[in-house]
Amino acid sequence: MFSALARLIRPGDVVYDVGSNIGLYTRFILCVFGAGSVVAFEPMDENLRLLRKNISAGRLDDRVQVIPVALSDSDGTEEFQLDDVSSASATLSRVSFGEACEARKQYGLAPLTTQVVAKSLDGLMEKENLAPPAVMKIDIEGAEVLMLCGAQQILTKYKPRLAIELHGIECARAVVHLLVERGYHCYGSLARNGVVAYQKVGLAEVKDLRNRYDVHHLFASCDEADVCSLA
Repeated sequence: MFSALARLIRPGDVVYDVGSNIGLYTRFILCVFGAGSVVAFEPMDENLRLLRKNISAGRLDDRVQVIPVALSDSDGTEEFQLDDVSSASATLSRVSFGEACEARKQYGLAPLTTQVVAKSLDGLMEKENLAPPAVMKIDIEGAEVLMLCGAQQILTKYKPRLAIELHGIECARAVVHLLVERGYHCYGSLARNGVVAYQKVGLAEVKDLRNRYDVHHLFASCDEADVCSLA
């Protein structure tokens, strides 16, 4: 993900960090990869506290706008599966089908939930008058397709370059279908028969996925040259 972002981000770009967690990517995006500004989306209170401290520690307050919402396909309030174990696997209950987040589940812990504000990115961008993104890094524990469904106007009008962490076979299939329909070229490290190779990931490739992380990271652009040789 880091090496791909280094290639996808251009000097001065506006980058949306969707699922910014505690700010690791936000700081690299600005301090190492040369972006101009970041809009950081993070709904989890504990992560937000550390995210803001991380931004201040890097003296980046004037270049980061933190928006404490979960991006989804519509506006409203949603149940959210909290991660009090690793801070990394919190997710919408709609995505986990009411089960605990991955970190709690692996230790046999029951679901721990809260309510979060959910927004579509299309509506939020208009309401908050956000600068359009040149790049979006997306890692939201299986809610990627919901978020992209709520950003269709942005995808169509601004065609941001995308770096997406995928979580599951159905998520991967849905994301690739949505992006291909909107003129995106998708690439990633695809696992087949024990061999992993960086290649184009289209409708035929995702149809044959067998394991949860056969394609874990997906990079997409309407200009194929941006993503065809990131590996």
